[in-house]
Amino acid sequence: MRPPAIRLFVIGLIAPALSCGSMTGPSTSPSLEAIVPASGPIGTTVTLTGTAFAATGNLVLFAPTSLPDVVVPAQIPSADGHTITFTVPGVVRPPCQVVPAPEQPCPQYVLGISPGMSVQVAVQTPQGTSNSLTFSVTS
Repeated sequence: MRPPAIRLFVIGLIAPALSCGSMTGPSTSPSLEAIVPASGPIGTTVTLTGTAFAATGNLVLFAPTSLPDVVVPAQIPSADGHTITFTVPGVVRPPCQVVPAPEQPCPQYVLGISPGMSVQVAVQTPQGTSNSLTFSVTS
């Protein structure tokens, strides 16, 4: 005599659930590969080449080695996610650490950029901050 048939119904997932994260893909911090030119006077147009730049809202961090990150005053787009172009400023303002605007450029502190300075350049996106490359300010 055959044993009675057992009907098994599985409700839910058979395999463990997989986390797919965001539908926009993995979150990747930006990376800088090149800065062209690597030196020039104030007003020079500089092109940064790398990976994982945001379409909008990139911040270029432009800081003499003795100071914390200083932002070039603009959010710079990257049409292809691999290049950003900015102009070497004559002055920069480090971020405020106090009210009224933490992390925004401080109106009461201005740093003049001058020939002979070596400046670290990096890109900050919502996913993180890139490595830095050196730009030398010339006359």
